[in-house]
Amino acid sequence: MPFRVVFEDDSIFIVDKPQGLATTPGKNPSLCEEVFALLPDLAVVRGYKPGEGGLLHRLDNETGGLVLFAKTGQAFRYYTLQMKEEKIIKHYTAVVTRKPPAESGIITVPIAHHFKSKKKMVVAAGRDTVPGSITRGSGARPVKYRGRPQPAQTQWRVIGPHEYGFLLKVTITKGVRHQIRVHLAYAGMPIAGDKLYYLRGEAETPELPRHLLYASGIEFSSFRGKQVNLKIPAAF
Repeated sequence: MPFRVVFEDDSIFIVDKPQGLATTPGKNPSLCEEVFALLPDLAVVRGYKPGEGGLLHRLDNETGGLVLFAKTGQAFRYYTLQMKEEKIIKHYTAVVTRKPPAESGIITVPIAHHFKSKKKMVVAAGRDTVPGSITRGSGARPVKYRGRPQPAQTQWRVIGPHEYGFLLKVTITKGVRHQIRVHLAYAGMPIAGDKLYYLRGEAETPELPRHLLYASGIEFSSFRGKQVNLKIPAAF
């Protein structure tokens, strides 16, 4: 079993996904398939997509940490509403390669899909903007985007130094795709080992096989009204 069970009640099943394991089924082995082999009833929950069962959210392949599965259709509807209303608080541990400008901060800029790359997201606000593009800072080239930008807010706080830079605690309540990676890079603090969002002119960290981002905590009110606060150590 490549994952560790962290929490379970009659409505939800929470595991610690290892870095490098895909969340959803595809060409490679996935967390969903491993979880459903252990608990087949979770596979038949009507969730977001066929084959994903009661999966409530995803983590990028290289991001490890807490992943939630609803155990019933009623629980799935409850938790998806909690997420939509931003009542589920997610905490991450990240290592960034550049010194943060302060001890803490909040990044509030919308995020959109890159106009060409299906793998990449971009911020969709900033200085010298024109319709359909974003400029980061004076003299930077516009980065085009497609679709409607999604609002996103990322809070961060410095925990201390790290071998590869600086250790941060990052908190979000609404997870836009690649939100933390995009926001931190936009703020001049790219995540160590992130080959997709490292800053132009700055080589990614070659010693790292994966970026250093981990879903290490979560707070929510369960389907039965119990307050749940989980914390796990990051695997780096």
